Amino acid sequence: MVLKKTHLLVGLLLGFLFAGRAFPQSGSEHSLTELNAGNIRAGFFLSASPSAWGFSNERFSGKPGTSTVSGNPAGLFLYAKREIRLEAGPAVRLNAKKVMDIDGRIRREMDDVLSRYGTAGSTVVYPRVDPRAGFETGLTGFSFSFPFRLSGRSFGAGLGWFSPLSLKFRATGTGIETGIESVQDIQGELKRIRMRTRVTADAQASLRLNRIVFGAGSDLGKGWALGLSLQRHEASGSAVATAGLDGIVEISGTEYMFNDPFDPRIDFEAGEQNDINQFFQADYRGSGWGFKLGAVRQASDRLTWDLELQSSVRIRATGTDSTVNNRVPFIKTDGAGSGGDVGDMIDPTAIDLAKLTSTERFVQVDAFDPELEIPGHAGLGCLWTKGRTQLDFRFALHWGRLGVRAGKEQEILFKPSFSLGMGACFNRFFFKGSATRGSIRSGGKRPVSFWIPSAGIGYRIPVTPSCNADALIGLCPLPVLQAVVHFEF
Repeated sequence: MVLKKTHLLVGLLLGFLFAGRAFPQSGSEHSLTELNAGNIRAGFFLSASPSAWGFSNERFSGKPGTSTVSGNPAGLFLYAKREIRLEAGPAVRLNAKKVMDIDGRIRREMDDVLSRYGTAGSTVVYPRVDPRAGFETGLTGFSFSFPFRLSGRSFGAGLGWFSPLSLKFRATGTGIETGIESVQDIQGELKRIRMRTRVTADAQASLRLNRIVFGAGSDLGKGWALGLSLQRHEASGSAVATAGLDGIVEISGTEYMFNDPFDPRIDFEAGEQNDINQFFQADYRGSGWGFKLGAVRQASDRLTWDLELQSSVRIRATGTDSTVNNRVPFIKTDGAGSGGDVGDMIDPTAIDLAKLTSTERFVQVDAFDPELEIPGHAGLGCLWTKGRTQLDFRFALHWGRLGVRAGKEQEILFKPSFSLGMGACFNRFFFKGSATRGSIRSGGKRPVSFWIPSAGIGYRIPVTPSCNADALIGLCPLPVLQAVVHFEF
């Protein structure tokens, strides 16, 4: 729902700004006289907890550590001390132009649009783009674990907060200008209409997933341990888009200006307006519950088996979106994006020269209930240890889907089937890699199957006898660049 509303707003803006994108040729009855795409600055930043994606060094240590709060809870009983774990990432900013030919791609796409009509005599300026991407700084995970005994049996418990995903996007456009001309029959007389617009636009969006986990594990004897964790999954997001438009219309030598608070033709006290600015906002928030059941079997001094069962999760969210659309009566916004001639997008019968800059405000507020689906899995793993060398192998079967639903509408859904993984640890270095087989379906299209790889490397740095720090970098499958600090007391 939010996506479609955003597309609608963008379509209305493009319909007003680029109404002449299918003009026959410059100098004809309908022509483009100027197009300056201005300056565009965009940024896309993310952060992700490595523990939330199963990427950590704890599986290769003598005891599982606090990442077991987000992993297999059966290992929690192995704690001999209390332990705190912090995960955080540095701020990294990269210019996307260094790895992608963004200017060339934009130029080719604009040339493709402009080739549909003649631009001889027109002024065309390509956009100056400053794209940035990277990692957002901040805390992505925290957990606390502690041992205790009850009725002579060893137990361990842990509480944690993790952020599997945090995305932030912002784009700003300034100096965007267009000029068009059209000849229309107004009240039985042919008149040339010249329109110029200048736009300053800003759009920003964010998405955040959080997971709060409480787990406990116990030694059952004979090399067996059992654990259970409860999880509260939370999702929140927002989107805001604004477009400040200034416009001038000239008919037969007379200029009419929008957004003029002193326009004598507009009776502001009677509720009339000449505002052509646009606005869109959406917010949503929701939560869901899940659990993980785990077991560990110490088969020998060198071989350990573990089993885990992760439930699928449905996060049911509620939200609202609001659109403020100031429409020009003689511009047919229902034809925006249709590629029709500008003559078809201007309704000469709706032109009132006495009130030419008068606009109509439409405010629409809708409620929507998106639902986020997270798949579950059943996994089997084994860990082989010899000295300071350790090898880890894993296999998992998945069910459920990863995707978003909004009523009867479906966005792209990914359905994993199974995954294979392995890891290795040599002294302080460790590596983990996996591949997930699944399929993706969009709407009623036929599913497409493929593999999703995941890999990462890390290095452990002893700080003090009771404190260690890990440096992690990988694709798990989201990009991860994190520092993890463990402290025992």
